[in-house]
Amino acid sequence: MGRSLLVTGAVVMVLSTAAFGQRSESSPSQDPEEVVGAANQTPQRPLSTIDRPFYNTLQQTKKELNDKYGFSFAIEDTLIYQAASGGIEPNDAMVNTLGLYATLKIFRSANGKDFAGLGFQFETRGDPLSGHFTDMRDSLGTLWSPNDSTSGDYTKINQLWWGQRFAEGRLGVQIGKIDPGSIVNANRFAGSGNTQFFGQPFATNPARSFPDNGLGIQLRAEPIDWLYLHFLMSDSDAVSTYSPFKTIDGHWFYAGEVGLKSKFEGLGAGIYRLMVYHRDLEDQNEYGWALSFDQNLTDNYGAFVRYGQNDGGISSVKRILSAGVSCLAPFGRTNDQTGVGLSYTHPTSSDLRDEYSADVFYRLQLTEGVQLSADAQLIKDPSANRNQDYEAVFGLRVRLLY
Repeated sequence: MGRSLLVTGAVVMVLSTAAFGQRSESSPSQDPEEVVGAANQTPQRPLSTIDRPFYNTLQQTKKELNDKYGFSFAIEDTLIYQAASGGIEPNDAMVNTLGLYATLKIFRSANGKDFAGLGFQFETRGDPLSGHFTDMRDSLGTLWSPNDSTSGDYTKINQLWWGQRFAEGRLGVQIGKIDPGSIVNANRFAGSGNTQFFGQPFATNPARSFPDNGLGIQLRAEPIDWLYLHFLMSDSDAVSTYSPFKTIDGHWFYAGEVGLKSKFEGLGAGIYRLMVYHRDLEDQNEYGWALSFDQNLTDNYGAFVRYGQNDGGISSVKRILSAGVSCLAPFGRTNDQTGVGLSYTHPTSSDLRDEYSADVFYRLQLTEGVQLSADAQLIKDPSANRNQDYEAVFGLRVRLLY
């Protein structure tokens, strides 16, 4: 009873006080430009407009700052609570992540496609309950986490970079403290633990060994409308909680990606990505590659496939495959989303067994600045827990974006 009251109280507190989240390493990868852009898009048909006066005032202020100074910002607060079956201990946990994103376009072209300026992300995370999701993940015995915000508490500058786009927006560069996961191996329907599926097989790619956010450079080119190329190089030993960054120790992470943008007759837009990477550490290294496909089936439905594999140098996951479908406007609600996915995970260690999972979620646009999501996961044969053949994880997520 006491824990139920604590959960309810925490949800109410986050709903009412977005800017004063809990104190706060896996973490959802997010590009400041994308988050700021999403925050500037007013949702249609929210269930309630209770926050409209505050929302509209803030949007007008942000528009004036952008028009006059090229400065844009967004505040995001995400609270996740999950509980598991199967008699594990601890069987529930909660995490709250508060982020501030900002971009400052110092130079802007008249066409709006070319610019140069700064990108910034500050983030703080904490666990309102006594346990951490790292403990719950270990009790489950899975090789991945039930959500993509599993870590200890921290407060840090997560990104700080200089970026430029030129040649009508077809060429770009970022240099500074960057987030490798926000640059390559994305997916439109299975790429965000804050807005889509909860479980890591569908929110990211657990088979890839990406370093923490650290010093690096990213190059981008889109020579023609249906083709893009990405290359990045960053500090392989980065520790993201060193703010703004730690000293480079001489080990590097490299990744390259080619993406094909298509539009099939009778279907819609699709993006097909191939990513390869190499990560070098002092005692070991790893080569890996990944596919990430997303394809609109209609205006309201999309399908995705993600596959990752490596040579087993660092990751505990040797290969992983996930696939599913998403409804982009359930019940005609254009800002809601729902999806169902299936995954297969093969461990690096031969002492562990293959595991399988299913994940289903629904995201409701509660107000113009608040989303409420529910999620259920079924895990078969968790790799590191032979005492359980099946486990279920149920979750709620409240996300504020202003």
